[in-house]
Amino acid sequence: MAPTLPPSPARRKRAAWWRAVHPHRKGQVAEFLALTALLLKGYRPAPRPLRALAQTDLLLTKGPVLALVEVKCRTSRARAHLALTPAQKQRLTRQARALAARHPSRTVRLELVLLFPHWPFVEHLPRIDAR
Repeated sequence: MAPTLPPSPARRKRAAWWRAVHPHRKGQVAEFLALTALLLKGYRPAPRPLRALAQTDLLLTKGPVLALVEVKCRTSRARAHLALTPAQKQRLTRQARALAARHPSRTVRLELVLLFPHWPFVEHLPRIDAR
C-alpha cells in the first residue's frame, strides 16, 4: 500500500469543528441525513408499534419490506465499510428474526447507510449479508 501524506493544515482546520462535536450528536445528525436520503428513495418511517420492537438506528418501510437500517458515519469511505462489526451484524440479525416472527406478512431486510465527508457522501447498501 502506498504511503499517504498527512492532511494539509487547511484541511485539518476545516475538519476540526467536526471533531469537537459530541459523538451522540454526530450520531443524531448522521441518522437525520440517512433518513432524509432514504425518504427521497421512497422509504417511510415504520408505525410506532413496530419501532418499539427494534433497537436499530432506523426502522423504515417500503411496500411490504420492513427495513432495519444501521447508520455509520466515518471519516473515509474505507473506514465506513469496515465500521459494521460481526457482533453488530449478529445483533441486527437477531432483531430481524424477532421482527419477522412477529410480522410474518412482511419481508424483513437489513440495510446499511454509510456517511462520509467526501463524494458521494452517502452510500446505501440495501442488503447486508446477515450470516
